[in-house]
Amino acid sequence: MIVQSLSWLNRLKFKITDYHTRSIEFRLKIHYSVYVFVHRNMVTSLFKHERIMTTHPKAKAAQRMAEKYINVAKRGTLFARRKAYSFIYEKDVVHKLFDTIVPRYEFRPKGYTRVLKVGRRKGDNAPISYLELVDRPGELRPAKFCTKEYAEQKEEQLRNHKQWQKQARL
Repeated sequence: MIVQSLSWLNRLKFKITDYHTRSIEFRLKIHYSVYVFVHRNMVTSLFKHERIMTTHPKAKAAQRMAEKYINVAKRGTLFARRKAYSFIYEKDVVHKLFDTIVPRYEFRPKGYTRVLKVGRRKGDNAPISYLELVDRPGELRPAKFCTKEYAEQKEEQLRNHKQWQKQARL
């Protein structure tokens, strides 16, 4: 009887530890399913309105997901479109992502979004930020213009750096 109760207690401790590990991993004090739900909504709103205002930690977390799905959409394949449909809630937003947002970033290798700190919220003093897409009309701060020549130059620099690393190892 004592052994059974101890095993039940150990299972309970494992579940509690697993829950807290996941919440600490994403630096938000919410359950994983709520985390996914909130950020799916935020990414959908970001692609729909091209700029959203939210708390700074949520903006940083949504930024990672938005950049990931812009990279997926840059492939332009049927699989990429289906993957976007599985994450983004609205069908019109997926069409906007593939038809208008992705062509803007054709030569930009990364850095499709930016987080701008605005200030603090009145009620609870939480840090507030804008999460916006770069190179959109009416943006708060213009981004560096990325052309095909600039992208090729950066790729060449990266290639030279990798060759230098290989030689340094030898």
